[in-house]
Amino acid sequence: MKLLKIYNMLQELRVLSPQLRTLESEAPLRDSDTIRVYHGFNDYQDAITAVKIGFSGKQKARRIYSYESNNNPYGLFITLDLDIAKKFCHPRGDRGIAVILELSVRVADLEAPVWPGGSYTVQGQMAQFWKDDKDRHTQGTLKARDAASRSEYPFVSGSDRPEVAMSLLSGERQALFMGDINPNMVKRVFFGESGRHGFNADRMERLTRKEFLNKFETHEPEKGYSSRTGKYDAITDKGYDYHKKKGRLFKPTDDFSMDILSQKLKKHGYGDGGEEEAMEFLKLSNRPDWFWPKQEEQIKTLLNKRSN
Repeated sequence: MKLLKIYNMLQELRVLSPQLRTLESEAPLRDSDTIRVYHGFNDYQDAITAVKIGFSGKQKARRIYSYESNNNPYGLFITLDLDIAKKFCHPRGDRGIAVILELSVRVADLEAPVWPGGSYTVQGQMAQFWKDDKDRHTQGTLKARDAASRSEYPFVSGSDRPEVAMSLLSGERQALFMGDINPNMVKRVFFGESGRHGFNADRMERLTRKEFLNKFETHEPEKGYSSRTGKYDAITDKGYDYHKKKGRLFKPTDDFSMDILSQKLKKHGYGDGGEEEAMEFLKLSNRPDWFWPKQEEQIKTLLNKRSN
């Protein structure tokens, strides 16, 4: 039975080669397809949080370059090419640790990154910005879709959303993952160490989640300290981010349930498990700290319905 389940999963997974000529001749992408992708972490401590707790592409991302917070504010950059992912994971700490996640994602959860200038800003170039979300959608996404729909490659023009296929065909074979991932949905973790000098690792091991976590003594990210002052720095405190997400009452892909919330609150000593206490909890100003974006969206809909 277990072998049959694995076989069926492999049959459902569509593995796209990052080689250009092979990719050009692929059948068009359907939003219902599931494909294999990679994400290289800028800091391995974020990978620990992702592997232990999960993550969501619907949360506003902390980008390395400030202009990206406007150009592409949401989503996790992923690529079809493992070698490209390696270029985006930077060795950190005395061990020079670099980490890449291997994921199987639905194409429906992918979005093409878009930039006002047509491509990402290079060094020395003046960054451009979208006016708002509507401007980004109409002048970015829809324009990219229109241009991609005229592509000579059926893989692009025949896809459900041509701009996503075109983005995966681009130089970095990339897209933005906008979905939700539970810890058990992480397929494999690529792990490398290069020492304190920060060179890229010559070799990366392909590990299970458990094997990856066992590389660390505490299985938890460390507190952040400023490299300039040596003092505690809340901005770089991966430990704070980890514990905040660890306290969330649902997993990233869970649907919100009033009954389950009431049970969890009772377990934590908040009320007697009744709906009245649960409703009061949902009105707290720090409510978003307790839920992932999927539940938060459903909670807002629920509260709106009850207030009308």
